[in-house]
Amino acid sequence: LSRLLQAPGFQTFSEAAMVHLLHGAIAVQIQEDDILFEEGAAGDAMFFVLAGSISLRLGEKEVENVKSGGIFGEMGMLEAKPREARAVAEETSVLLKVQHDMLQAADQEFRAIFFELVSRVLVRRLRSTNTLLRQQ
Repeated sequence: LSRLLQAPGFQTFSEAAMVHLLHGAIAVQIQEDDILFEEGAAGDAMFFVLAGSISLRLGEKEVENVKSGGIFGEMGMLEAKPREARAVAEETSVLLKVQHDMLQAADQEFRAIFFELVSRVLVRRLRSTNTLLRQQ
C-alpha cells in the first residue's frame, strides 16, 4: 500500500482513500495488443494503470500513452457517454478498474481527492490538445 501511495497519480490519495479505492475496484490484467475498449463503447468505468502502458487511439492515431500511475476512461465514466477513443495495451498491463457505482458510494473525502486527480489529468490533456492544435 505504501509503495502504491508513492506512485505518480496516487500521491493525492490519503491512506484511507486508497483503502476505499482498492476495496471497491477490480484488478484487470491485459496482454500486449489487447483492446480494452473501442470508440463508442459504453463508458461505465475508468482505469488506473498499475503496471504497463495503454495507448489511447483515435482511429490509428495515438493521442496519448498512459503509463504506470496514470488514469484513463474518466470522461466516459463521469458523463456516462460513449468512449471517445480506443484503449489498446502496448504491453502486458495491470489495471485497476473503478466502476461509476463505486464512486457514487464513496465518502466526501474520497470524492474530493478523486475529482482533484481527474481535474489535473483533464487540464493536462486540454493543454496538450491546445499545443497540437497550434502546430496545425
